Amino acid sequence: MSDKPLWFHDLPSIIERLRTLPAPVLSRAMIEKEFGLGRRQAIYLMHKIGGWQAGRTFLVERLRLIEWLESQRASVAYSAGERRRLRLEESLSEARRIFVARQVRIGAATLPSHEGLPDGVQVSPGEMRIAFSGVEDLLSKLFELSKAIASDYDEFCRRFVPE
Repeated sequence: MSDKPLWFHDLPSIIERLRTLPAPVLSRAMIEKEFGLGRRQAIYLMHKIGGWQAGRTFLVERLRLIEWLESQRASVAYSAGERRRLRLEESLSEARRIFVARQVRIGAATLPSHEGLPDGVQVSPGEMRIAFSGVEDLLSKLFELSKAIASDYDEFCRRFVPE
């Protein structure tokens, strides 16, 4: 588990939002809202950056905060976290694709034609044609074709693979 705060992954958008603010200083309440922090966490962060108390309000310079956040973004920890996050996103995306593909039901009831190939599949040396009515029908025919090839691979190669 990372020892970085939850807002750490959102640095680019936080920096961008802070750049658009017109105020030269930010209050504790603004830091709480922007970073999604509680009161004590916001004060701790502001102390770390060089914030100060004016009356009952705790303040931090906006430009100093942006500068500090930029240095955090340039750190090795941020880069490593970004690479880790991207790998996780890619893994999740792949898992979603696999999950969707696994939901497709392939019927194995197709009877092979006289050549040992499924109906609607025509193979000649160097060419294959498959007639299908939908994704499941296509996948079913490809599955049956793979079974037919596996049952007599040498015969399939002899008849259909160009030399």
